[in-house]
Amino acid sequence: TTAATTTTTVSTTPEVGREVKIGVVSPQTGPLAPFGIADQWSAALTAKTLGEGRVLGDGKEHPIEIVFQDTQSDSNRAAQVTGDLISNQKVDIIAVSGSPDTVLPAADQAEALETPLLSVFCPWAAFVFSRGGSFEQPFKWTFGHLLGMEQGVTSWIDMFDMTPTNKVVGFIVPNTADGMAWIDENTGAPPFFAAAGYTMVKSGEFQPGSEDFTAQIAQFK
Repeated sequence: TTAATTTTTVSTTPEVGREVKIGVVSPQTGPLAPFGIADQWSAALTAKTLGEGRVLGDGKEHPIEIVFQDTQSDSNRAAQVTGDLISNQKVDIIAVSGSPDTVLPAADQAEALETPLLSVFCPWAAFVFSRGGSFEQPFKWTFGHLLGMEQGVTSWIDMFDMTPTNKVVGFIVPNTADGMAWIDENTGAPPFFAAAGYTMVKSGEFQPGSEDFTAQIAQFK
């Protein structure tokens, strides 16, 4: 005789876990808004991709909420809204973008409040050195997916070398954390220009919002 074998398949779904919050710090308005122009679109695409949520390390399916904060292109407000997202809205991680003027104050707040942060659109040298970091003493909570000024300058030099010039480069930057990082004599653009045989002429830093650059143009001439 043969015994009949019965196979029963039970389909189960993961237990639902608590909501996970991602705080996004982005310049949606003001002079830095071009950095954040795609952030709302990106967040919507992320939310659509995540759907009902994701199964995380605890085996539970967690719904994920993305909470936006506009820095209004103000460094002080970037620090303020980052602190609010962490302390009051209880986000689990911060994502930040939009030049050192946005990234650095947000990163400092996240480091102080022991909250993970991932940043983009900020030169790595500014992210590290402008915040008092070093390769020997990395930050614990804050990370960057970043390019360096050396990549930017190398790209410019590749273009400049295609045309015969006197190898004198006029450089103009705003009086911001971003501008100061680019003209730093040790960690900014100057040593990379010098290594390629170019002389870098710096103008005085202009205030954000300036519309008259007559003095800088005259200096470059």
